[in-house]
Amino acid sequence: MRKIYKSILRLREQEKQAKFREFSEAEAERREHQQVLDHQRKRLEEERSTSHDTIGMIVLNDYLNMQRHIEIKESEKKQEDLDKVAEMKRDEMKEAQIEFRVMEEVVSNIQKKEEEERDRKQSIFLDELGGIGWHRKNKKGKE
Repeated sequence: MRKIYKSILRLREQEKQAKFREFSEAEAERREHQQVLDHQRKRLEEERSTSHDTIGMIVLNDYLNMQRHIEIKESEKKQEDLDKVAEMKRDEMKEAQIEFRVMEEVVSNIQKKEEEERDRKQSIFLDELGGIGWHRKNKKGKE
């Protein structure tokens, strides 16, 4: 019976590790995209702060800034999605950790009960063995 519980415990451990990897990957992607988004915002601010002399350059700069603004809005939406995914993966990882701890505790309790039962049976056996020895000793003394 113990092999089954240990196998389940190993499976829970593997699941916990897999959930941790998934969370780590999602978090890395989220951070990487956050850096891209920060860079886009910084670039837009830099471009907004520059001044141009000709009307053509001003119009072109305004058009490019509008395009950058649209890209930033799209990136912000993607960042929100990545934040949600990372949070979901974090929750799954925490749940897997809890399930592993619970299963670890269950296996520990089962092992403890099995040891107690084995010790109880061994005590009964030793008591009976001692009783047999005592009876033999008393029989020899009476004969």
